Amino acid sequence: MYRIVVTGPESVGKSTMAKYLADCFDGVDIPEYARTYVEDHGYSYSYDDVVAIAIHQIEQDQAILNQDLNMIFYDSWMIITKIWFDEVFQQVPEFVHQHIEAYSADLYLLLDYDLPWEDDPARENGGDRRAYLYKRYKSELESYGCHYVEISGIGEERFANAKGAVEKFLYCRRENK
Repeated sequence: MYRIVVTGPESVGKSTMAKYLADCFDGVDIPEYARTYVEDHGYSYSYDDVVAIAIHQIEQDQAILNQDLNMIFYDSWMIITKIWFDEVFQQVPEFVHQHIEAYSADLYLLLDYDLPWEDDPARENGGDRRAYLYKRYKSELESYGCHYVEISGIGEERFANAKGAVEKFLYCRRENK
């Protein structure tokens, strides 16, 4: 089973990309739970809400790991939750670090913020925050030693770049077996 995470700041096309790649590679895409949670519970949230989101993500991840799947494409993942804890509440529960270290994905696609911002009630980090958060995600991926590829481009170019990165990853895995 290969686990591929699509990550990056808000409004960079993570959801669309995860679905696209799952379709291309006959995989499963795992939607972002945080968005569903805040839409269902209101757009203001507390530290305890983010804890509940993180716990749900971990439980969902554990259930998925016990299935016989070939490829999983995550729309976001625990690194985004870690940064969310840190940026909003200046504290991160230890279980979040532990999950990231124990269950790192095989490949991370870090989507550039080169797409135009699309306002949405669940989004709160437009403007210069997108560039700042992009750097945070990149730094976090590097600090955990994650294998990642930066993906940029507009329209079909962006999809082709992401698909190419996954194809290269799969080719390298086959060659190294």
